[in-house]
Amino acid sequence: MAVDASWVAWGRLLRARASMPPAAWAALWQRLVAGGAAAGLSNQPASLTEQALAALARGGSNSVAVAAGRSGGAGALIASDPHLAIGLPNPCLIAGLHSPQTQAVGLMMPGIPFMPVGRNRWIAWGGTNLYAQTSDLFDLAGLPAGQISTRHETIKVRGGGTRTLRLRRCPLGPIVSDGRMLRHDRPLALRWIGHQPTDELSAMLGVARARNFDEFSRAVEGIAVPGLNLTFAGVDGRVGQLLATHVPRQRRSLGHDLVVPWRQPWDPADRLTSADLPVRCDPAAGYVASANDRPPAGAEGVGLFYAPDDRIARLRLLLGGGGPITPGDLAALQQDVDHAPALPLRDLLLAGLGKAPRPAPQQRIVALLAQWDGCYGAESAGATAFEFLLARTVFTLWKRSALSPYDAVRRARPLIQADLEALPPEILARALDKALARLARRWPRDPRWGQVHRLRLRHALGALPRIGKYFGAPDIPAAGCNDTVNKAAHGLSDKAHWAGFGAAARHISDLGDPDANQFLLLGGQDGWFGSANFADQVARWAGGTYITVPLRLEAAQAGFGHKTTFRPA
Repeated sequence: MAVDASWVAWGRLLRARASMPPAAWAALWQRLVAGGAAAGLSNQPASLTEQALAALARGGSNSVAVAAGRSGGAGALIASDPHLAIGLPNPCLIAGLHSPQTQAVGLMMPGIPFMPVGRNRWIAWGGTNLYAQTSDLFDLAGLPAGQISTRHETIKVRGGGTRTLRLRRCPLGPIVSDGRMLRHDRPLALRWIGHQPTDELSAMLGVARARNFDEFSRAVEGIAVPGLNLTFAGVDGRVGQLLATHVPRQRRSLGHDLVVPWRQPWDPADRLTSADLPVRCDPAAGYVASANDRPPAGAEGVGLFYAPDDRIARLRLLLGGGGPITPGDLAALQQDVDHAPALPLRDLLLAGLGKAPRPAPQQRIVALLAQWDGCYGAESAGATAFEFLLARTVFTLWKRSALSPYDAVRRARPLIQADLEALPPEILARALDKALARLARRWPRDPRWGQVHRLRLRHALGALPRIGKYFGAPDIPAAGCNDTVNKAAHGLSDKAHWAGFGAAARHISDLGDPDANQFLLLGGQDGWFGSANFADQVARWAGGTYITVPLRLEAAQAGFGHKTTFRPA
């Protein structure tokens, strides 16, 4: 189902907007748009909104392509790791297609006959969520009542009687403020590119048949929603990157406010496509990379809120230089959990703690913090000291609900750091003392990061009352955090918790060899609970060993002996 990544953020932001004076909201909005560049709203402990604190900086994926000149081989390399909700069954299948028109291997969503990540004989492709804003909320205050139509739908709910829903719309689109997600005191209409017919299925089938960058570029022009930042690699050694989305050409107020006056509409038929947006092909650095980061100059109207630059900066550091890059290097990259950007915030906490003598339990935590190198490895106790002390300090200063607008725009950590830096030193010091004392009383017996930060591979039916316990699966240690390349996202927490979102599949292909394609799922290939293949790749995931899936039919027949034949009933 196609969506706009903005919608979840809008729900939280609308509630914050409604709870604040106009001047305070305007200041907060500009801070959110700036992404943490300016501080000043949180000089004193306060609550911005009453919404629950959710996982920080969710959303992601990484994808890189390395040109033949850097790969040391005849063809280019590609590596992608989609970030998805963590659970079982895995949202992806590892699949190969062989037909007169299409020969490809890749990751495929069950029931959808295309591969968002994969390769054919000539090219390979991957991508990340672009976070394109393909829709706008329009404030209908002052719109003539005659332009709003109303209808009622009666829904029969099994075991719950019947419910009647009021559905309203206007020339700008459906009025969404009547529902729970985007509830508002004034009517708001949603205008979305996706309300017009789009054909992403044909576009991705075209990608699977493309033989070069030009054919690939023409195929992805049909991708409208959701927006994608796509990477390309070819057997000819070339690499490229483009933005596949449709956004309104006439939009005049992106970033001015959360809602747009109804007198400033745009025409859904008049849109920018990938052909109008920046393209990178054969860059001098010999690689392209995407990590949900802000697109290049020339794409300012595409969206507002992107992931922090931490992952893309790390990818560029690991891929930089002039040395050769191998498939083994890309495998190591996908498991990288170093996060140097956390160290300035760590130093801020240490400076606030000062040099005063402390009881031994507190001093042990301070020592772990001081020795930490920014690595979120499963064996690191320093990562635990940093995350737990940060969380407890923030909870001491502000209500947990205060971070909802920050989380909504995927910039929680930079904004939190700006707020902490803006505090008077004596307020920060008192909060740190209080937080450290409480943390020392509740310090875990085994403080290694992987023991308190876990991957919980629960089946979707595990949430059901009574019978859910029969659909459980053991949790495993999780390396990484919100902003490491190997993403394992989590909310602020000062106790053991689960990562609910992060790397869920991996792909690496060497375009110099049609059969050199490596895949891995966090979970297994089968969605049937209890089957032999339901979670058989979990051990491989922990060990970083991939499954080779050849592209040539004869190699697949030789390497995979089991055969299942489907016949019409």
